[in-house]
Amino acid sequence: MEFDPAKKTLVIVESPTKANTIKKYLPKNYSVVASKGHIRDLPSDSLGVDIEDDFKPHYVITEGKENLVNDIKKKLEKSEQLLLATDEDREGESISWHLMEILKPQVPTKRMVFHEITKKAVTEALSKGRDLDIALVRAQEDRRIVDRLYGYEVSPVLWKRLSNKKLSAGRVQSVGLRFLVDRENERLAYVPSVYFDVKAILETSDKKSFEATLEEYKEKKVATSKDFDSTTGEFNGKTLLLDKKLSEEVKELCQNNPFIVENVIHKSSKYSPLPPFTTSTMQQVANRRLRLSSKETMRIAQALFENGFITYMRTDSVNLSDECIALAREQIKSDYGSEYLSSRERRFENKSKNAQEAHEAIRPAGDVFRRPSESGLKGKELALYTLIYQRTLATQMSEAIKSTTTVKIKCEDAKFTASGTSVVFAGYLKVYGSDQDEDEKESTIPSISAGDEEKLISISEKEHTTQPPARYNEASLIKKLEEKGIGRPSTYATIISTLLDRGYAIEKDRSLIPSFTGFAVNGLMNESFSDLVDYSYTSEMEDELDKIASGEGNASKYLNDFYYGKKNVKGLNSLVQAARNDHYDAKSLKFPHLSGRVELDEAINYQIKVGPYGAYLLLDKKKDDGKAIMINLPDTLCPGTLNNDDIASLVKSTLYPDQDNNSNATQLKSSRRGQYWQRGDKTCNVPKGKKSAESYSEEEIDFYFSLPKVIAHDEEGNDIVINNGPYGGYITYKNANYKVFGPLTELTAEKALSLVSRDGASSKGVEYSAYDGKAVSIKKGRFGSYLKWGSENIALTKDEKQKSSELTQAEVEEIIKRHLERNSKVSDVNSRGLYEGKAIEVLKGRFGYYIKCGDKNYRMSKEEQEKADNLSADELVAIIKRDEERNLPLKDFGTFEGLPLRVLNGRYGAYLKWGDKNIALSTKYKKDLSLLGEDEAKELARAKQ
Repeated sequence: MEFDPAKKTLVIVESPTKANTIKKYLPKNYSVVASKGHIRDLPSDSLGVDIEDDFKPHYVITEGKENLVNDIKKKLEKSEQLLLATDEDREGESISWHLMEILKPQVPTKRMVFHEITKKAVTEALSKGRDLDIALVRAQEDRRIVDRLYGYEVSPVLWKRLSNKKLSAGRVQSVGLRFLVDRENERLAYVPSVYFDVKAILETSDKKSFEATLEEYKEKKVATSKDFDSTTGEFNGKTLLLDKKLSEEVKELCQNNPFIVENVIHKSSKYSPLPPFTTSTMQQVANRRLRLSSKETMRIAQALFENGFITYMRTDSVNLSDECIALAREQIKSDYGSEYLSSRERRFENKSKNAQEAHEAIRPAGDVFRRPSESGLKGKELALYTLIYQRTLATQMSEAIKSTTTVKIKCEDAKFTASGTSVVFAGYLKVYGSDQDEDEKESTIPSISAGDEEKLISISEKEHTTQPPARYNEASLIKKLEEKGIGRPSTYATIISTLLDRGYAIEKDRSLIPSFTGFAVNGLMNESFSDLVDYSYTSEMEDELDKIASGEGNASKYLNDFYYGKKNVKGLNSLVQAARNDHYDAKSLKFPHLSGRVELDEAINYQIKVGPYGAYLLLDKKKDDGKAIMINLPDTLCPGTLNNDDIASLVKSTLYPDQDNNSNATQLKSSRRGQYWQRGDKTCNVPKGKKSAESYSEEEIDFYFSLPKVIAHDEEGNDIVINNGPYGGYITYKNANYKVFGPLTELTAEKALSLVSRDGASSKGVEYSAYDGKAVSIKKGRFGSYLKWGSENIALTKDEKQKSSELTQAEVEEIIKRHLERNSKVSDVNSRGLYEGKAIEVLKGRFGYYIKCGDKNYRMSKEEQEKADNLSADELVAIIKRDEERNLPLKDFGTFEGLPLRVLNGRYGAYLKWGDKNIALSTKYKKDLSLLGEDEAKELARAKQ
């Protein structure tokens, strides 16, 4: 079938933003629609892979996309041609293939790819349509099937062996966790060593001072941190280890003898710019320089790409096009002069393992590089674009030249060295600067000649303790994954966010610290699935998938080998069967730095275990009812941040609470909801923010214990009260709460009045006459103005937001009617009527059928689910009303520690809800709720805490 650019053509992309951008560059006979990501996937409530039928996948339309698919089909019926313009990587190719499978177009269809969204790139892509790359699609499909088999087969083993159904395993995620745990184990096993150094402040004859460090003593090199094993801390014994006594000896010698310069060495060095950004290096540098998480970096980069500012952001290529190089060189010459332009075009070669994906590095898009100041961007988008712009320009700039001066100075048996580095010519550094790990401190040495005698101003020794290997942060973990060939550019951010979201690690001071649960999961994976978390094995899996993508590999054989095994390597199936019958105690954890015993009034032994609610201590001491005492370990504590004193404090406060409560001394404690201070019977949350609990003064803590308190009054005499809650500081005024940003200790009466008057006016907004019996008003939210109708929030268009304060009664009523019309659009498959102006839909989820109305879901009984297809609109409305009544509290105990405490009716009967936590009730209370009083409810909440 021939493709005619003059015919009516439908173009499908992934996102609405991308659709709006490319629409500007397409002819009028082209219409653009967004699939909004994947429109088809494996089912969420079953495996979705027929293992017996050559691992055939069974796909379903993504939940909530049914209407969208129908809309696309209708648009295709009115079109004469179809262009699939999804992203140019594996994921994009896969989305296009799924669209083909669902739409089954009867019109000419082509794949359209471009690595930047500019008029030139889009226009060129129109004339270069191609067929789908089936090898790439199959590689992505195999990747998805392997990930599904892995997660679906291994995760239940974790659930059973660790009694926690929130856990999951993943092909790359589990290896990422192993990196974190292996590093933490190295840190825990590390034995710190102590060494000294000696530094002298010397002065030249023209009164200029500089610092020199002892390098040799009695013809032996003096030990530095480099002489200790970075993993174990062990001293190599090849150099002289200075202690306090030797350091004093050196000082005494030097105070009584002259310092003579032996030689001066000048050396000039050239430094070349780094390659342009790949996905990995962009994430690493954005993390170091801009303090952006990998997830946030990718979100911002996606927006920059879709709005035409940068080229495609998922790539591990360092190649730059000829056009880009010419543009960069022209801009350098124009902005900085010829001396900053490299003598020849500079090109880079890929060094990362299995470099693939898109075919060009990340750079500014277009045939003119927009300077950051001219981009119109703001905030984080501007910061990331600036970084990409600078890195791209730097690739074509001249080398930086630095001069290093090294001076050797002798004082009897002691030899000192001093060095300084200065920039002679900035070159590419003028634009890009130095990354943290490349940077050398710039320092200068005064003019010195061999034979000069320098005057001693002071000499001192300093004790140093060697440090264990640094924990991974996001940047270094991404670098490690890339070095090992594990994961791909599109997966790095997901790997890290999954580890954090699952509670396998926490992020503290920008370091990734594995949690107790993370250790338990990793221990089980290493014990029962060692091959699956082996670095080499995981990397080889990626290699095989790359071969399939290039058409060299056998997809069926790959899946068969993975599931059933091959020579000398067990398959997933046999590993899972063995793991189910394994007797390895995955719930018990041991650490080299924790003794397993605390000495209080008596010796108490403990074990560290993990369960469905996290980690806890199991004591060898029993309660009055004969049950062992268990103490929850707060989520903020990890194996690498916990010591014996912490455990002793937790045990003491649990077993002997009276000893703590009788004292008015401030004690810092932890719960699952975070840290808090305790004084006698009173507790106080540590304020949210970057400031550590230990850094608060007694006066500041006194202030927080004094809350809530009145800070000001309005003109009518109403109290303005400040308080500190679980989610930070806030003001209570006229039965409304207002968030306070920043420390409450710095909040003045004037600021508080300003806050409530500004936010109060903002929240009150513009009020209108009621419509259909419900109040109508325009309010301001975090994303701008919106219309509030009764309890519903209705989004406004961009134009409506701009003139929100001037909208008439007739206009707001039209907005409400438009909203009702949208909500009442009936899906041919699911819509079954209206309730309060909203469409009623019957959908199928993982637990069976349920009703969706507006943004709320309603449960159906088993009998109702069996006849779901035949229920009338009236019957569905009755179910909704019944479910709404069911959600009313069965008992309300008011608030406990600032959070509502209520008994609700759930799928499995009554349960206690405290804030956002659900607490199971025993059969005794479920049978007779009258037995559950306020004291019992609070006790259950404390236990959950």
